[in-house]
Order: sequence, then structure tokens, then C-alpha cells
Amino acid sequence: MAVSRAKSITEDVRRSSVEFPSDNPDLWTARAPLAALAILIAEQEAIAPAATESITPDDAEVEVEVIEFDESDFAAIENESIPPPAQPDAFQVFARTLVEVALAAGAPARVVEILPAMLGLARLDVHALDASAIDALVQADILARSESGAIARSDAFVSAARAWRATLLGEEADFSACTTMLDEWSANLIATLAGAPSQRDAFRRDLRARGIAAFGIAA
Repeated sequence: MAVSRAKSITEDVRRSSVEFPSDNPDLWTARAPLAALAILIAEQEAIAPAATESITPDDAEVEVEVIEFDESDFAAIENESIPPPAQPDAFQVFARTLVEVALAAGAPARVVEILPAMLGLARLDVHALDASAIDALVQADILARSESGAIARSDAFVSAARAWRATLLGEEADFSACTTMLDEWSANLIATLAGAPSQRDAFRRDLRARGIAAFGIAA
């Protein structure tokens, strides 16, 4: 817009020079800066309205109220807007410990993946196991085959897992299905899944070193 206005003013100056010619060369020389003056005038006309619109008497009289906060105000806001992080319960800690022991022993990935499902924390997918592993788990009464050929956790294993879960969570438990202590039961599960029965005692020692005791998790 400023450039167009400058061209308009410059054109008016040129026409006035034609309409009112002069044989005085000094006057012709003096008209040369008029083009620059025309641009300056156009720019001032373009800027002036915007400046006028942005500055009003009301704006100059507005008072800004300053509100002071103390640390307790921010603490209250933070506590209301940010929920506390969820803490894993004792049974989840137990399951994670079994996974750590299996990883430390170099157990196959299928063992690490299926352990939470064996404990009831995830959906069991036996397709991650090969036929020999499934046979060993069935023989150990950890898995069971139905009449239709479906593979699922055995009733005895599910009952034992529920009893240990209730114990770890401080609930009333039925130990009628528990034939061994928690550390021994856990070591047997890892060893059977990993296909390494000879390492059962080593798994048990590692579990005990990580706090898995006979009837719970040591503090």
C-alpha cells in the first residue's frame, strides 16, 4: 500500500512538472528528492492509522492487578491436578522378580513372555511354547489338556497361584493346593518353563537373594 501511494504521489509530481514547465534548471534539480519525499509521506500515512488504533486513552489508564502466590498455593494446585503414580502391589513385585531371575539365568524369551500369564496377570498364549515345553509343563501339572485338546493352566496350579497371590496381598488364603513353599514353587515354575530342571536349586537361591521367601516377600 505504501509503495502504491508513493507511485501516486510521484506521478502527481511528474504531471505537475509537465503542466508547469520551467526553464530554470535549478528548479528541475530540486524536484528529484520529491520521489523520496513521496515514499516517506506514503509510509507515514500507512503507519499512522495502525498506531492510532492500537493506542487508546482507555489502554493508558488500565491498571494491572498483581496477585501474590505463596508456595502452599502452588502445592495445592499440583496435588489436585497431578495424580500420584500408581504403585505395584506385592504380587506384581513378585511376578517381576520371577522375570528378573529368568532373565539373569539366560532363559529363553518365551519363558520371560509367558511368566506373567502363568501367574494370571495376562492372557495365556501357549503358542509361544514349543511342543516339548508344553509336554513338560503338562507332566509337571502346571498346564493341562482338555478333552478337546485345548491347553490351559491346570486347576492345581491355578489354585496354588491364587493362594500365593492372596497371601502376598494380605488376604485370606487357602493353602490346600500349596504343596511347597513360595520360593520352591516359583523356582520349579521357572525351571520347568525354561526346560532346565537341573537349575531349580540355583533359581531358588537367586529368588531368595531377591527377597522371595518361604511364605512371602522379605522386606
